[in-house]
Amino acid sequence: MRKRYLALYRPGGLLDHDRPRLDALLADHALRCCYDDAALLIVADPALPIHAHTTGVILGTFHDRGSATPRIPLSAEEQHAIAVSAGLELARNFWGDYVALLAPDPDHLAIVRAPFGDLGCLHLFDGDLWLIASDAALLRHVSRRNITIDRGAVARSLGRGDLMTAETCLVGVDEVRGGTRHDLARTGTWVLSALWSPWPFARHPVYDPATAHRALREAIRCAVSAAVSGHDPVLVMLSGGLDSSIVTAAVAALPVTAQSITLFPGDAAGDERDYARLVARHCGVALEERTLDAGSVDITASSAASLPRPASRSFFQAVEHGIAAAAASHGARVIVDGGGGDNLFCSHRSVAAVADSLLTADFGKKLWSTAVSLADLAETSVPKVLAHAIRRAWFRPRGVSPPIDTSLLSADAASMARAQLDHPWLTTPSDALPGKAVHIWLLAVAQALVESSYPPEGPLRVSPLMSQPVAEACLRIPSALWFAPGLNRAAARAAFAADLPAETINRRSKALPNHFATTLIERYRAQFRAMLLDGYLAQSGLIDVEAVRVSLDDHAPARSYDFTRLLRLGDVEAWTRHWS
Repeated sequence: MRKRYLALYRPGGLLDHDRPRLDALLADHALRCCYDDAALLIVADPALPIHAHTTGVILGTFHDRGSATPRIPLSAEEQHAIAVSAGLELARNFWGDYVALLAPDPDHLAIVRAPFGDLGCLHLFDGDLWLIASDAALLRHVSRRNITIDRGAVARSLGRGDLMTAETCLVGVDEVRGGTRHDLARTGTWVLSALWSPWPFARHPVYDPATAHRALREAIRCAVSAAVSGHDPVLVMLSGGLDSSIVTAAVAALPVTAQSITLFPGDAAGDERDYARLVARHCGVALEERTLDAGSVDITASSAASLPRPASRSFFQAVEHGIAAAAASHGARVIVDGGGGDNLFCSHRSVAAVADSLLTADFGKKLWSTAVSLADLAETSVPKVLAHAIRRAWFRPRGVSPPIDTSLLSADAASMARAQLDHPWLTTPSDALPGKAVHIWLLAVAQALVESSYPPEGPLRVSPLMSQPVAEACLRIPSALWFAPGLNRAAARAAFAADLPAETINRRSKALPNHFATTLIERYRAQFRAMLLDGYLAQSGLIDVEAVRVSLDDHAPARSYDFTRLLRLGDVEAWTRHWS
């Protein structure tokens, strides 16, 4: 289970009646008081590391740059530097899964969250008192407000998918995203500051391939080591794809007991068991094979019920069921996966990567090879790639306009979904390279995998690739190094070429669980119909009810786009039931 905490902060000082509000929480959730001063009171899971100092407290685990060993304690000089920088020195000199509550005086509280940290951080102004918590369920337990659904935020979530900001889908509840600071005011307002940005790393590329590959390999091994430290035995989710194979190789190199699991979706197109077996044998890790069970999915229940957004998918209920059973049978204390690898390892087919070579010193060295590689991946001609790259380099904006999906939404919801997105990473500097802008957009989307995905219940899940050291190493790799003839994610392949079978390193195909998702629609069509046509989304005017009805009543074989969108609407509807 994930470690939890809740804090009360009253600008100017807590009152006598504030502390008793947490008595039931202490009893019901096995939390303990870990920090208590004039204006700030914190209760937390006894297993959550607490680092109290003169101007506040750091919750969670943090490491020195380049180290997988938890850092305890901080020197007086480091504490002072963190305090006077309002947390900036934390993001500069450390990495990990931490939330810092810095209160230099009773009238000021700054909240800092680690870049890509999976220790959650939400806040709510409850009348004249700030509540800060690891998850929305704790906020709901303590708040005197009736926390309700934010209709506009739900529409924006349906349009933007996994690209998230501080906005949640609950009225008054905001999230401190990784690498940011929120300064809370006594009026109930807050100010956001970005402490970590991907752009400085993208601006300082490592052009030498051997150096770039070595840095990436070291960063991944460091992040994986930190993730599993103290959690032996380890269960690895091994699909057989490149990303999970890299994580498996990194785990296998550690002095831990490791077991892997692969999940079969039930059709030949999604069957990667042979690839998983190959990697498991090569790495010397035992492999368990399980079949995904559509019967384990309850489409009316949301596994994201305790989260402030509908950030989980009904499809993953079957995945969670399988890995939870495997974790229990093997006594695993942590489950690790390769989540985020595609985004981190720059897996795209945009000509923006070739545009980067046109705009940099790579012009004569990597331009042709990158264009050839991209043409091969996209199954098009090199002249066409070069023509599009020239337009991308000099005749289009350098940044990325995130796509908005308005399918099956009402006109009103579609209008709300198109509202201006305020994500600090997507403000593109004037000297930005287009390929790096695409890479950073992919990274922003992948933030959701670690910062907003996993509820506090269930086995501990970690995605170690989605960590600050790995992200920084990836950002410094030029776009051209991510491509090779017929291959994407080339730098990651090269970094672990000595650790994995050649068949894995050179593999071009990638299985998708389309068959299983289709099975869910076909099996639960009647339930989806009842939920969506007479549920919150319909009654709130967020979906085009007639268009949804037509899609659900179409008994032709489910088309990939239609069923994924219907599944997404079902996930959101199930989440709204918990908060309505």
